[in-house]
Amino acid sequence: LFDSPAIGELSLLLALWLLVSNFQTLIGEIFRGLQQLRWASLFGDQGTLTRLLTVFFLTIIWYVFSKSTLHQIVTLAVLSNAITLVLSLAILWPAVRLLDKSQGTLASWELYSFTLPLWVNSLGLLIFNQADTIFLGIFRPEHEIALYGVAIRLALVVSMPQLMMNTVLPPLVADLYAKGQKGHLERMLRSTATIS
Repeated sequence: LFDSPAIGELSLLLALWLLVSNFQTLIGEIFRGLQQLRWASLFGDQGTLTRLLTVFFLTIIWYVFSKSTLHQIVTLAVLSNAITLVLSLAILWPAVRLLDKSQGTLASWELYSFTLPLWVNSLGLLIFNQADTIFLGIFRPEHEIALYGVAIRLALVVSMPQLMMNTVLPPLVADLYAKGQKGHLERMLRSTATIS
Protein backbone atom coordinates (compact mmCIF):
# COMPACT_ATOMS: atom_id res chain seq x y z
CA LEU A 1 0.00 0.00 0.00
CA PHE A 2 2.66 2.53 1.02
CA ASP A 3 4.81 1.80 -2.03
CA SER A 4 1.87 2.26 -4.39
CA PRO A 5 2.39 5.16 -6.84
CA ALA A 6 -1.39 5.58 -7.14
CA ILE A 7 -1.71 6.24 -3.40
CA GLY A 8 1.29 8.59 -3.48
CA GLU A 9 -0.36 10.72 -6.16
CA LEU A 10 -3.52 10.92 -4.08
CA SER A 11 -1.87 11.77 -0.76
CA LEU A 12 -3.10 15.39 -0.70
CA LEU A 13 -6.66 14.36 -1.59
CA LEU A 14 -6.58 11.57 1.00
CA ALA A 15 -5.39 14.01 3.67
CA LEU A 16 -8.21 16.40 2.76
CA TRP A 17 -10.70 13.52 2.82
CA LEU A 18 -9.49 12.52 6.27
CA LEU A 19 -9.78 16.09 7.56
CA VAL A 20 -13.30 16.61 6.22
CA SER A 21 -14.44 13.18 7.47
CA ASN A 22 -13.17 13.95 10.97
CA PHE A 23 -15.08 17.21 11.04
CA GLN A 24 -18.18 15.35 9.85
CA THR A 25 -17.82 12.90 12.71
CA LEU A 26 -17.49 15.77 15.18
CA ILE A 27 -20.55 17.57 13.82
CA GLY A 28 -22.59 14.37 13.83
CA GLU A 29 -21.75 13.86 17.50
CA ILE A 30 -22.63 17.49 18.28
CA PHE A 31 -26.04 16.95 16.66
CA ARG A 32 -26.42 13.75 18.67
CA GLY A 33 -25.53 15.64 21.87
CA LEU A 34 -28.16 18.24 21.04
CA GLN A 35 -30.73 15.41 20.65
CA GLN A 36 -31.12 16.19 16.95
CA LEU A 37 -30.83 12.58 15.84
CA ARG A 38 -32.17 13.06 12.32
CA TRP A 39 -29.41 15.59 11.57
CA ALA A 40 -26.83 13.34 13.25
CA SER A 41 -27.73 10.42 11.01
CA LEU A 42 -28.02 12.60 7.90
CA PHE A 43 -24.82 14.61 8.36
CA GLY A 44 -22.57 12.45 10.57
CA ASP A 45 -19.41 10.75 9.40
CA GLN A 46 -20.28 8.88 6.20
CA GLY A 47 -23.91 9.66 6.90
CA THR A 48 -26.83 9.26 4.58
CA LEU A 49 -26.38 12.49 2.66
CA THR A 50 -22.70 11.87 1.96
CA ARG A 51 -23.40 8.39 0.65
CA LEU A 52 -26.29 9.61 -1.51
CA LEU A 53 -24.17 12.40 -3.00
CA THR A 54 -21.31 9.98 -3.69
CA VAL A 55 -23.62 7.51 -5.42
CA PHE A 56 -25.19 10.37 -7.40
CA PHE A 57 -21.80 11.67 -8.58
CA LEU A 58 -20.55 8.17 -9.41
CA THR A 59 -23.71 7.45 -11.39
CA ILE A 60 -23.19 10.63 -13.42
CA ILE A 61 -19.56 9.65 -14.10
CA TRP A 62 -20.67 6.16 -15.12
CA TYR A 63 -23.35 7.45 -17.52
CA VAL A 64 -21.20 10.18 -19.03
CA PHE A 65 -17.80 8.45 -19.26
CA SER A 66 -18.70 4.78 -18.64
CA LYS A 67 -15.42 4.44 -16.72
CA SER A 68 -13.48 6.41 -14.14
CA THR A 69 -10.09 6.66 -12.51
CA LEU A 70 -9.17 6.30 -8.86
CA HIS A 71 -8.35 10.02 -8.76
CA GLN A 72 -11.87 10.92 -10.00
CA ILE A 73 -13.54 8.62 -7.48
CA VAL A 74 -11.55 9.97 -4.53
CA THR A 75 -12.19 13.55 -5.72
CA LEU A 76 -15.93 12.84 -5.85
CA ALA A 77 -15.83 11.32 -2.37
CA VAL A 78 -14.05 14.40 -1.01
CA LEU A 79 -16.53 16.66 -2.79
CA SER A 80 -19.49 14.74 -1.33
CA ASN A 81 -18.01 15.00 2.16
CA ALA A 82 -17.28 18.71 1.73
CA ILE A 83 -20.81 19.50 0.53
CA THR A 84 -22.25 17.59 3.48
CA LEU A 85 -19.92 19.38 5.89
CA VAL A 86 -20.90 22.84 4.62
CA LEU A 87 -24.63 22.04 4.81
CA SER A 88 -24.29 20.59 8.31
CA LEU A 89 -22.40 23.66 9.52
CA ALA A 90 -25.14 25.90 8.12
CA ILE A 91 -27.78 23.93 10.05
CA LEU A 92 -25.67 23.56 13.21
CA TRP A 93 -24.63 27.20 13.59
CA PRO A 94 -28.03 28.60 14.70
CA ALA A 95 -28.47 25.81 17.27
CA VAL A 96 -25.00 26.33 18.74
CA ARG A 97 -25.35 30.11 18.74
CA LEU A 98 -28.43 29.85 20.98
CA LEU A 99 -26.70 27.75 23.67
CA ASP A 100 -26.79 29.19 27.18
CA LYS A 101 -23.34 30.60 27.87
CA SER A 102 -24.12 31.30 31.54
CA GLN A 103 -23.53 27.62 32.35
CA GLY A 104 -19.78 28.20 32.25
CA THR A 105 -17.10 26.50 30.23
CA LEU A 106 -14.99 23.38 30.63
CA ALA A 107 -11.37 23.71 31.59
CA SER A 108 -8.89 22.03 29.25
CA TRP A 109 -8.06 19.29 31.76
CA GLU A 110 -11.79 18.53 32.23
CA LEU A 111 -12.27 18.26 28.48
CA TYR A 112 -9.28 15.93 28.11
CA SER A 113 -10.36 13.79 31.06
CA PHE A 114 -13.75 13.28 29.36
CA THR A 115 -12.40 12.72 25.88
CA LEU A 116 -9.31 10.60 26.49
CA PRO A 117 -11.29 7.38 27.16
CA LEU A 118 -13.46 8.09 24.11
CA TRP A 119 -10.36 8.65 21.99
CA VAL A 120 -8.80 5.37 23.15
CA ASN A 121 -12.09 3.58 22.46
CA SER A 122 -12.40 5.13 18.99
CA LEU A 123 -8.81 4.24 18.13
CA GLY A 124 -9.37 0.66 19.28
CA LEU A 125 -12.54 0.41 17.21
CA LEU A 126 -10.76 1.81 14.16
CA ILE A 127 -7.98 -0.74 14.46
CA PHE A 128 -10.46 -3.53 15.18
CA ASN A 129 -12.65 -2.59 12.20
CA GLN A 130 -9.71 -2.35 9.78
CA ALA A 131 -7.48 -5.16 11.08
CA ASP A 132 -8.92 -7.81 8.77
CA THR A 133 -8.30 -5.73 5.64
CA ILE A 134 -4.80 -4.75 6.80
CA PHE A 135 -3.79 -8.36 7.44
CA LEU A 136 -5.30 -9.48 4.16
CA GLY A 137 -3.33 -6.74 2.43
CA ILE A 138 -0.14 -8.12 3.88
CA PHE A 139 -0.72 -11.77 2.96
CA ARG A 140 -3.13 -11.95 0.00
CA PRO A 141 -3.18 -10.61 -3.59
CA GLU A 142 -5.01 -7.40 -4.46
CA HIS A 143 -7.96 -8.99 -6.29
CA GLU A 144 -8.83 -11.10 -3.23
CA ILE A 145 -8.75 -8.02 -1.01
CA ALA A 146 -11.09 -6.24 -3.41
CA LEU A 147 -13.56 -9.13 -3.38
CA TYR A 148 -13.37 -9.26 0.40
CA GLY A 149 -14.04 -5.51 0.56
CA VAL A 150 -17.18 -5.90 -1.57
CA ALA A 151 -18.41 -8.78 0.62
CA ILE A 152 -17.86 -6.72 3.78
CA ARG A 153 -19.80 -3.78 2.31
CA LEU A 154 -22.71 -6.07 1.43
CA ALA A 155 -22.67 -7.52 4.94
CA LEU A 156 -22.79 -3.96 6.28
CA VAL A 157 -26.01 -3.33 4.34
CA VAL A 158 -27.60 -6.32 6.08
CA SER A 159 -26.50 -5.14 9.53
CA MET A 160 -27.46 -1.47 8.98
CA PRO A 161 -30.96 -1.63 10.56
CA GLN A 162 -29.46 -3.07 13.77
CA LEU A 163 -26.76 -0.41 13.78
CA MET A 164 -29.37 2.32 13.33
CA MET A 165 -31.40 1.02 16.27
CA ASN A 166 -28.29 0.79 18.46
CA THR A 167 -27.46 4.40 17.64
CA VAL A 168 -30.93 5.88 18.08
CA LEU A 169 -32.29 3.88 21.01
CA PRO A 170 -29.90 4.74 23.91
CA PRO A 171 -30.75 8.48 24.06
CA LEU A 172 -34.46 7.68 23.76
CA VAL A 173 -34.25 5.09 26.54
CA ALA A 174 -32.42 7.54 28.80
CA ASP A 175 -34.94 10.29 28.05
CA LEU A 176 -38.03 8.15 28.67
CA TYR A 177 -36.54 6.64 31.81
CA ALA A 178 -35.63 10.08 33.19
CA LYS A 179 -39.20 11.27 32.53
CA GLY A 180 -40.59 8.20 34.31
CA GLN A 181 -42.50 7.03 31.24
CA LYS A 182 -41.79 3.36 31.88
CA GLY A 183 -44.90 2.10 30.08
CA HIS A 184 -43.99 3.93 26.90
CA LEU A 185 -40.37 2.80 27.32
CA GLU A 186 -41.42 -0.85 27.66
CA ARG A 187 -43.64 -0.69 24.56
CA MET A 188 -40.87 0.95 22.54
CA LEU A 189 -38.28 -1.62 23.61
CA ARG A 190 -40.61 -4.55 22.93
CA SER A 191 -41.47 -3.30 19.46
CA THR A 192 -37.85 -2.56 18.52
CA ALA A 193 -36.71 -5.94 19.84
CA THR A 194 -39.42 -7.61 17.74
CA ILE A 195 -38.39 -5.68 14.64
CA SER A 196 -34.73 -6.43 15.33
